[in-house]
Amino acid sequence: MRQGNIIGDRIRLLPELRGWTQQKFARKLRSADHCVSRHIVARWETCETPVIDTRLVGIDTLLRVSVVDVFPPSRRGRFRIN
Repeated sequence: MRQGNIIGDRIRLLPELRGWTQQKFARKLRSADHCVSRHIVARWETCETPVIDTRLVGIDTLLRVSVVDVFPPSRRGRFRIN
């Protein structure tokens, strides 16, 4: 199976550290005007579905983290724009 994203583990971990279930995380995203269900969150966590950029920004805002924090440490800083 082709991997849909590289941030699934972090998408699972960061809300979990706040005590949020998939359902609660999805509900919070919906209240911030992102059309997300628990099923979509589960698919992000298992890397089956990509996270689009606008939702990634919403996730970062909701979790109060930087976009960089959502990426696995091993993947941070691998790309440079000159």
